[in-house]
Amino acid sequence: MKAKVSIIIPSYNRYPLNLFTLRALERQSFKLSEMEVILIDDASTDATPLLADYMDKAPFAFRYVRHSVNVGRSAARNAGIRMAGAPVIIGLDAEIIVGPDFVRHHYRHHQDVRPAVVIGDKREKLYSTLFRELNSSQVAELAALYERSPLARRKIRKRLEMSNQQPASDIATHLQRLKEPKKLLQPERLLATLAELSVPSEHTDHQFAQVGSQFKRLFAPWLLFGSNHSFPKQLAESVGGFDEKFSGWGLEDIEFAYRLHQAGAQFKLDRKLSRYHQEHPILQGRQSERLQNIIYFQEKFPNMAGCVKSLSLLKGPGIAYYDRLIGEYDSLGRMSGRSFDLFRSALILMIQCIPHLYKKKENVRNLLHRTGFTAGSQQLEKLVQERTMLAAHGRHPELVRLFDELTGY
Repeated sequence: MKAKVSIIIPSYNRYPLNLFTLRALERQSFKLSEMEVILIDDASTDATPLLADYMDKAPFAFRYVRHSVNVGRSAARNAGIRMAGAPVIIGLDAEIIVGPDFVRHHYRHHQDVRPAVVIGDKREKLYSTLFRELNSSQVAELAALYERSPLARRKIRKRLEMSNQQPASDIATHLQRLKEPKKLLQPERLLATLAELSVPSEHTDHQFAQVGSQFKRLFAPWLLFGSNHSFPKQLAESVGGFDEKFSGWGLEDIEFAYRLHQAGAQFKLDRKLSRYHQEHPILQGRQSERLQNIIYFQEKFPNMAGCVKSLSLLKGPGIAYYDRLIGEYDSLGRMSGRSFDLFRSALILMIQCIPHLYKKKENVRNLLHRTGFTAGSQQLEKLVQERTMLAAHGRHPELVRLFDELTGY
């Protein structure tokens, strides 16, 4: 039977987490005979190649593809898109566990005529496996689980060989003694024990809480695109897939979603599409990779949409705030009768300075001077006039406020 849904899972060194991901897909209420799963092993150095044997026992069409060299997240995803035999693609990170109705809920949104990009909101942080390299924040969450959940406490004690009298504060010491990862989750009781081994993801909850019931009114719903999404294969191909110039971790998915939005896709939020992110060690260098990708994004799209992520280096991430900035910036560009091109250009140039200064480990200061505006120049005088007129209009308060903040650095 021809597949209706292709689930693409790029994976690099995520064993045994990726095995739990596959086991959760076995329990879908969607017809397993109508879905295919494509796992792209991007030259993992762990035990991921063992999943090649999973093909013989998978209850759905399963393809395991191994790259001989690591080509990166975007290229791995594009390889999966090319191989996909279904018109609907669900993108899933290798460490994500989903509930039994996950595929069914995604698929139903793609029955409309207009191409749709579907995203889910709720995310829990799941400790399915214990690793020696977990950071202090993750160890603190494990300790909270130990205190809260009798099941988690029993499993942690057993895997770490702790006595019944030992407190949660001893977890860090015992983790350092691990010679290999230890599973807390058991495949046969996969879905039944998820809640007992999970803690809320405050970052994700905060992002979606800002949006509330206003999702349909967002100027930039693509900002919420993450590890829980689906889209038509034809639409992905029409925009050229994921940009393979993004290197390492971060923003390749957001930039892809931006282009889908520019192509006219309708974005839908389904709050039933929850998922569990299996916590794992955080690789060193991830933030430097993200910084480089921020620079590439803003160079590719020198507008507020392409540059807004640079502001996350100065401010805490705020989807609602970024959305207002993008909406006001685009609105200002459409205004007739008066040009504010100098103001818009100066604002973008100042924002673009921020990640470069961070990369050089320099203080973020003198942003306006760095963009070429010198004291006493006619250009600076004109810029101040545009800012004053814009403030008087009162229709773009976030842009004016941001301008004033950046010129204060």
